[in-house]
Parts: sequence; structure tokens; C-alpha cells
Amino acid sequence: MSGNAPALEKGLRIIELFLASDEPLTLSRIAEGLGYKVSEIQRMVEYLTGEGYLFKTGIGAYIPGKRSFALADRSRDSALIARAEGPMLRFARSREASIHIGVLVERLLHVVFEVEGGGMVRISVRPGVYRAADSVSGRLLLAYLHPEELGARDASAIRRRGWAQGELDCARGVHVVAVPVRFGEAACSAVLATPYLLVSPKEKTPRVELVDGLREAAEELAALF
Repeated sequence: MSGNAPALEKGLRIIELFLASDEPLTLSRIAEGLGYKVSEIQRMVEYLTGEGYLFKTGIGAYIPGKRSFALADRSRDSALIARAEGPMLRFARSREASIHIGVLVERLLHVVFEVEGGGMVRISVRPGVYRAADSVSGRLLLAYLHPEELGARDASAIRRRGWAQGELDCARGVHVVAVPVRFGEAACSAVLATPYLLVSPKEKTPRVELVDGLREAAEELAALF
């Protein structure tokens, strides 16, 4: 940073330090981690605690507060949408099908962004929070991140196949296919999925072209991170 707003810079550095840490930090640890004296960061830590960015534990150490996590979530979602929009638009145009991207937040499916398809009949999943176990997208995320929620057999089957498919409980004839998105070394960081209607009761599921298209979009997105 330029140093024109030293108090702001100090506060942001403190928040960044906490979001990168997986344990409570004392004032001395915060000062050591940022290269300050305790006296230089004490008032800022007290201010951030009072505003809800930090939380002081019973032993006197600090952990991130709700407002810090909210900032991190918004930043993550914005970065994800900015990079995912292009691959998702190309999928929607080439397959004439809607597509959405979701992540797991506290074992809930958070649909972050959706692009509507261009077909005559359009089915879409609106951004929002849903029970992960009730959706194909959520079950795929659980299979990789919390397999105990699905059971070893079901989770293993999804991971072995590399995608998930199913009919919606709330709408007969509406199916969804979903594939994992891998960022870095993670086996599954997000999910791309598309809902579709069966043309006839005898139609085979899933539609291979949709699975292939989702995988192409997932690979294109992963390369941007």
C-alpha cells in the first residue's frame, strides 16, 4: 500500500493476518507477525474487536469476527463470478442450457451465480442457499468435502464417476448433472451444474454432451485460478 492511510493499512493487514491463520492470536503474536510493536497495534485491535471484525476469546487471544468472514465471503464470491462468467456463458450458448456454480458453506450449498440457457424451455436454479443433501450439486460437494454426510458407498461412487446426476424431488422429469471444479491441488473447490428436462420418458440420462460441456467449462475456469 502507498502509506497515505497508515491506520487503514494497519487494520487491513491485521484482518488479512487473521484470515490466513488457523488459530487464535495474542497481541504479541499479531505484532510479531506484522512487524509492529504491541503498543502500535493495540488500539487498532481493540477498535476491530469493537466493530465485530475480531472476537476476543476467554483466554485473551483473538479470532476473526463475523464481519471479517463476511468480507472474505464477498471477496471470494466476486472473484469466482468474475472468472466463471465467461466459461459459463460459453456453455449456455453452445448447449442452450442453464448453468450454475456453487460452493459449500457450513455444509450448505451456496449457489453463487447462474447463467440462463437460450432454449425455448428454460430451467434455472437461482442464486441462494439450499440444503446440500437435497440437491445434486450439494451432494457432489459433500461427496468430496464431507463424505460422512452421504455415506461411504454413495460418496465413493460419485468420486469414482467424477460427476453426479439425479432427478429433482420437487419436479418430476427435471434432471441435473454436476461436475467438480478443481482449484490447485483441491479435488473439489466448487461445482458446476445444469438442469434439464427429459424430451421423452424413454430418454437416457444423463446427457453425455452436458457432462462433457460442464467438464470443459470446469477445466477452463480452473485454469484461471
